Amino acid sequence: MRKIVNVIFLGILNENERIYTKVSCNQIIEQYNERVGKLGVQYGELQEYNLLGDDISMKNVSHKVTKLWLENGILKAEIETLNNRKGKELADNFDDYVFSTRSIGYIKQNGAVDIKKFISIDAIDKKLDAYYKYRLREKKLKRILNGDNV
Repeated sequence: MRKIVNVIFLGILNENERIYTKVSCNQIIEQYNERVGKLGVQYGELQEYNLLGDDISMKNVSHKVTKLWLENGILKAEIETLNNRKGKELADNFDDYVFSTRSIGYIKQNGAVDIKKFISIDAIDKKLDAYYKYRLREKKLKRILNGDNV
């Protein structure tokens, strides 16, 4: 299965008290492109935040990131699930997950993120998402604009 997903919303204070800027997202894209250029692939894990480290564990790999780009203030990724146990688990429950970057960096005094090392884009339980409330507001707004009952 291949899908395009929203990963980061630029300029929005997320629930982790972080703000990703165009500069920080370009740092992620640059490091992603370097890794794909060297290794030919960028894998991601099916995990929860508290279990993740600063390297990719092949036993948890569920998908690969086939594209990564900025569009209209959103860092987007094209995700392709793998044909392994974790990949099938992700594909079977895709709507229960969101995709989040895992990286090492600094949070400046104003909340802006400075990325030093990009690690991966992982599938996490949507309830652990730093943009969970923002995504809910956006979904509700779309339903209102479409005239759906809220």
